[in-house]
Amino acid sequence: MKYSEYINLHLNFLKEFDENPEVQEIAIEHSIRRVIGTNYGHKPTVALAKAQVIDKDGKLQETDEIVGINVAFHHENDRDSFAKLLDFKEYSYICHLQNKDRAVMEKLMPNKHTVFMSTDQANKFIKGTLQIKIDSVEQLGTRLVKS
Repeated sequence: MKYSEYINLHLNFLKEFDENPEVQEIAIEHSIRRVIGTNYGHKPTVALAKAQVIDKDGKLQETDEIVGINVAFHHENDRDSFAKLLDFKEYSYICHLQNKDRAVMEKLMPNKHTVFMSTDQANKFIKGTLQIKIDSVEQLGTRLVKS
């Protein structure tokens, strides 16, 4: 491969990264996997978290307000490694459920190996720690982490 072809491939990737939220999500997911030191098959899923409320009938209703991101892991030890990194870097997050609120929280965060970060904290983490240039996590799209 010629050097000019390599440069063109790199420039095309950068253009696609700037324009495609799916490519940005994948870059963030792989960066998290690498920074916590897990194998390729342990890539987490990153998705926007929308505000959710429980209506008078006890059903969970989703709003359009984006409140942060969910980072879901397949393995508890991967989630714990990520939490240790966040603690070390002094970021705020939620991943442990209180017993008294467990039923409500399980409806809000169905995946037991999920870490929630507010929009502000997620932006700081992605831009600062992962050093990925994005405007805001809100541009990533609207898929949610499912259990």
